[in-house]
Amino acid sequence: MPRAPIRNDQSVKPIVVAVLGVFSFAILDLLLKTVSASVPTSQVVFLRFLSASVFATILLIWSRPTWPTRSAVVATFVRACATVVATFTFVYAVAILPLANTVVLAYSAPFFMALFGWLLLGERVSRRAALAIAIGFAGIVVTMAGRLATAESAAMLWGSCSAVLSGASYALSMILARQRSSLDTVEFTVWG
Repeated sequence: MPRAPIRNDQSVKPIVVAVLGVFSFAILDLLLKTVSASVPTSQVVFLRFLSASVFATILLIWSRPTWPTRSAVVATFVRACATVVATFTFVYAVAILPLANTVVLAYSAPFFMALFGWLLLGERVSRRAALAIAIGFAGIVVTMAGRLATAESAAMLWGSCSAVLSGASYALSMILARQRSSLDTVEFTVWG
């Protein structure tokens, strides 16, 4: 089935949808922080993926896409593993660190996306983009240095490292999805 072309919507609707999406993730982060205070990380992650799988499976059954190829299944499995690592490490970090610190460190993902895009997709990184990445990464180093300079617990340091690993794993997952974007159906990509 041919895909519908992307259209350039000049209305305010895409902006509203984007803002609502960001707001939804902020609420999700807050809920994760609240729940992770009393529920083990592995259980939170399991329930998150279980609930998401229900909706993704309904979408998959409803849309009836073509059966995926073996290479699509393998690629999706690898991407799913990166997504599980990203989610687990983010929930672990949220349970230990203040929410703001976790989000700052996990938002290292764009830096890793540029790196993985260059390594896996052969994308070029302009000098301006490289400078922006270096400045952003310096912010992460400053945030991490605060953890190293103070006599905080080892758990806080592990939480900080976990948040950065979450960003890197999320970036890898997104680059792997992009690598397969012209080969796999949207439904299978969402389900994976």
